[in-house]
Parts: sequence; C-alpha cells; structure tokens
Amino acid sequence: MQSGFKKLQIRLACLFLTCLFIGGCLMIGGCDGTESREKVNDTVETVTGKKDLEHYQQMKEDLSDIQSKEAEQAERYRQLDPNPRQD
Repeated sequence: MQSGFKKLQIRLACLFLTCLFIGGCLMIGGCDGTESREKVNDTVETVTGKKDLEHYQQMKEDLSDIQSKEAEQAERYRQLDPNPRQD
C-alpha cells in the first residue's frame, strides 16, 4: 500500500512541476510587447528619473538652438548697421 501512495506522490509532483513550468513560460512569453508591458516600462522610467533626464536634455538642446539663432540674428543686424548710434 505504501508503494502505491509513493507512486501517486511522484506523479502529482511531476504534474505540478510540469504545470508550473508551462505556466511560467506562458506568463513570461505573453508579457512581452503588450500594453501592460509598455505601462510597466513607462512607470519604471518615470520612477528612475530617465524620463526627466531626457526632458531636461531636450530642453538644454532647445535652449542652445535658441541662443545660437539669437547670436546669428544679432550678427546679421550688426552687418546691416556697422555704425550703431552712440547715445
């Protein structure tokens, strides 16, 4: 009787491990590329500050572009009027 119970335990353990393995594969494989995965990535980037860093870098680039355009415009005005009035 004990040997039959032992075989049942082994079969149940094998079945449980097989189901656990298949379920794990489905969960891992099904997560990639879904909307929920994108939300998780977005949340992680927000929490780690990556989004803020990218935003600040873009602002820095924009300010640099504005400054260079203003410098170019000032240079053009100087070329148009080489002798500005001295008050």
